[in-house]
Amino acid sequence: MTATTLIKAEKIGVVGRITLTRPEALNAINREMIAAIHGQLDQWRDDPAVKVVVFTGEGRAFCAGGDIKAVWEKAVAAEHTGAFFWEEYRMDYAIHHYPKPVLSLMNGFVMGGGAGISILGKYRVACETTRFAMPETAIGFYPDAGGTFFLSRLEPSLARYLGLTGARIDGADCLYAGLATHFVAQEKFPALIEDLAKTGDVEAVLAAYGQAAPDSALASHRGELDRLFGTDNLAEILTLAQASDSDWGRGVAQGLASVSPSSMALTLLQLRWGKGKSLADCLTMEYRLSIGRTRQNDFKEGVKAKLVEKGATPHWRPETLADVNWPELEALFAPLSEAELLLP
Repeated sequence: MTATTLIKAEKIGVVGRITLTRPEALNAINREMIAAIHGQLDQWRDDPAVKVVVFTGEGRAFCAGGDIKAVWEKAVAAEHTGAFFWEEYRMDYAIHHYPKPVLSLMNGFVMGGGAGISILGKYRVACETTRFAMPETAIGFYPDAGGTFFLSRLEPSLARYLGLTGARIDGADCLYAGLATHFVAQEKFPALIEDLAKTGDVEAVLAAYGQAAPDSALASHRGELDRLFGTDNLAEILTLAQASDSDWGRGVAQGLASVSPSSMALTLLQLRWGKGKSLADCLTMEYRLSIGRTRQNDFKEGVKAKLVEKGATPHWRPETLADVNWPELEALFAPLSEAELLLP
């Protein structure tokens, strides 16, 4: 067994298990964790004793995102923000293209960078405690860490709903939407790992442990969700949500009114662009977007309000969708004058 203070890597039979061990921060990943995870994957890649890699999170979260506050500090100081994204996206790419099965047991919070680790793997096991979200529009950002890739592969109305609102959904919803591949009660996770360690047969073990999920709340609202988010026109989405006469629809409208208008616009552009693109293309584009977006007002303002001052009201610029500068956002997709993301 090897360990840093932030992850634990161990061999259990034929399983290589990586546990995120930063529970006081809900296992949010920083650069040290990213380097340790990527290094461990490299070490196990050619190890014949490891047949499958399993990701788990210690405490009440799988991983609640990336250490975006550290990126914000660099942005505020007008320093280059690319290092974190460079390392994170290369790790995400390695997980997706790993030559051995990668399985994530998604307990508790699975958000942002945590979604990159889990959803980009082949097997994603949700449970009754799973709380998934891509909440970046609330901090003036956009759904990165491969969000361009995996959100654009969902049904379009679901992708827009999750990407624009940052809504938090549960394990049953994840299975319904296609973000999770299986549903297993969290209390069975240790036994699942134990059985997997004996054989390495992921399909057989998941077939044995997989169970029917509870009813999906997302499914129960699907009719109205499709009505509100069935259009690719952001102004129309906002108008439809504001006119909704249901409690659910009013909640959606309230949520959309609180997030960054330019982040919503950028997210919609991102989802359009991502259709049919490879993960490499998506991560390369996200690197451009992330560097550009961290230089703009709403990222600096959103992180300060939500994560630094915790509870303050962000002052978005522009304040309304009508004033969003779409050409300025579209320019973020252009090739960089500096180094582009280098993927294997």
